[in-house]
Amino acid sequence: MDQKDAELLLKISHADSLQELVDLGFQLLGNPIFIDDMYRNVLAYSQDVTIDDPLWQENVVENIHDESTGSQMASKQMYKKSLETQRPVLLTDLPTVQRYAMTLTNYGVPIGNVTIAAHIHHFVPGDELLFELFCNYAAELLGNSHFSFRRSQPIVVNTLIRLLDGDHLTRTAVESKLNFYKKNTLSKSFLLLISDKTGDALSCPRQPVIETLSMIPGTIAFTYQSYIVCIYSGNGTQRQNAQTQLLYILNRYDLFAGISNHFRDIMQLPHYYTQAQSALKLSKLNENCRTYPYNDIAIFDLFDTLASQTNLLEFCEEKLMDLLAYDKAHGDNLLKTLQVYLETCLQYEETARQLFVHKNTVRYRIAKCQKFLNTDFTDGKKIFQYTLSLKILEYYHYIE
Repeated sequence: MDQKDAELLLKISHADSLQELVDLGFQLLGNPIFIDDMYRNVLAYSQDVTIDDPLWQENVVENIHDESTGSQMASKQMYKKSLETQRPVLLTDLPTVQRYAMTLTNYGVPIGNVTIAAHIHHFVPGDELLFELFCNYAAELLGNSHFSFRRSQPIVVNTLIRLLDGDHLTRTAVESKLNFYKKNTLSKSFLLLISDKTGDALSCPRQPVIETLSMIPGTIAFTYQSYIVCIYSGNGTQRQNAQTQLLYILNRYDLFAGISNHFRDIMQLPHYYTQAQSALKLSKLNENCRTYPYNDIAIFDLFDTLASQTNLLEFCEEKLMDLLAYDKAHGDNLLKTLQVYLETCLQYEETARQLFVHKNTVRYRIAKCQKFLNTDFTDGKKIFQYTLSLKILEYYHYIE
């Protein structure tokens, strides 16, 4: 082993992801590598190299397998032998491409496989040892990763995790794994990100929650980045029943869910994960509400993006800023009353109900706002400007 190999192995030992591990492995061994789980679902593979081989394209890139072919049956025997010997096994069933493979274990339990194919150059003495060292690091990283090794829907879960990781998966590869998605392509789906009250992670045991969620028809649940991710696909009565069951589960385990907008394209999953995450982080979590749709806080997400570039208060109506100063000095709660009044389409009774005050109190406050702002709230453009300004003030916590 030369100095370069030693340096690459050191980098491999500190890899943060399977894809990084595979990329470093390609530099170390000079041939393409892929890692799959025990259900032949590819988790990472050498992507920065063009392999002129239909089998590589089909089995690795597209991740489609015909278990009846001689190549697939030989691979099964190879993995079985590797598991028995705990060593890499050389397979020479293909006329032009030799392969080394090794089954990875975690505390004696098989969790996946690593395969390297001699597409670039023939194996040389020393490759087997380097490959075995690489596999040892791969086993440790895979065992500590967020991929699923459960018998229930591991192919679906691991495909979704790869999508969330940003792996470059083809639509064909994804749809071949997600049977539940193919059956519901015309149904609107949404993603729920479940957390405890911190909004950042999940401190309670996850498995009971996941198993309970997975019992809801049309639902799949799994752990990702310390959250529980739940994807639901359904419509009509089924959706209403699912929402009822979800609320029961959230209340039972004292959890909260950020909910993405509806989507039809599973390939956009990372985008909707970010939406659900923003819904949790930008909402004020409390026990009176367990679910937080992204649509309700989308404008604050926009403000988050813009606030790093400019002071949004500069876009507020000047008279509202004066009203803010008056409110602070007198404590009349005029701004909050005005905000609810505009959001309820100028309804005094509904405003009073939401603020837990008498209707006459609302009338008194709105009259003061009208006098202060010199408007009767009949101009649609002005109403929009006031509503936007009030949202900006809420974003900066001037309105609670």
